[in-house]
Amino acid sequence: MRVAVLKTAAGTKIPLSEADRLWLARMVVGEEGTTGGDLYLRALTVASSMLRRLAFTAATAPWGPSLTNLLLGSPTGAYAGYSEPIRYASRSTGTPQQQARRAEIRALRWAAIPEPIRRAVDDLFSGRIALAQPGSGIIHFASVATVAARLGQEGPRREGWRVEQTPAYNAMVSTAAARGKQDPVIEPVSTSVGRYVFLGVAATVAAAGAFVVVRSTKRG
Repeated sequence: MRVAVLKTAAGTKIPLSEADRLWLARMVVGEEGTTGGDLYLRALTVASSMLRRLAFTAATAPWGPSLTNLLLGSPTGAYAGYSEPIRYASRSTGTPQQQARRAEIRALRWAAIPEPIRRAVDDLFSGRIALAQPGSGIIHFASVATVAARLGQEGPRREGWRVEQTPAYNAMVSTAAARGKQDPVIEPVSTSVGRYVFLGVAATVAAAGAFVVVRSTKRG
């Protein structure tokens, strides 16, 4: 069921479904974990980066206007999903322990996901809050070690990668092209999601700007 639309600066409306909402929350669990400080802000940061990436790439990328496809990839292997803990391409890779943990994350029910993560995703889907780090152009993330290793490679240099300071444990990366684009907004079409009531307004709250510089400590 469609619960919201992601509206780009050009006016394109990308539908967001209940499945998108659940997979986005599962992605946050896999990428940022469920413990440690600032879990709500970390969840907002990582979730916002994928919503921004979807808006900026939907017209040309193989996943098209689908957040779930962006995160999971193609079941046939035609293209890889963005989030390693949940994507199809990772289901047969890694150690037995990693495979078991990934299976647990993919099977998480909404109620089993930590409340700060659910609240962050619902705050975004409801339009109560704008994407975190507004105007930052953050559309990539990975572990600090992975990003550090890639910064000297040709692709990242060409794309103008820059690590931004955020609350997230992962290193959050903007690109030169994305930094010049206007963020999308989310408009709810459902009256409620979970226990958080949607207000029926577009995402215009600028408070997320306070998240731009919180701390620089990240997980390797």
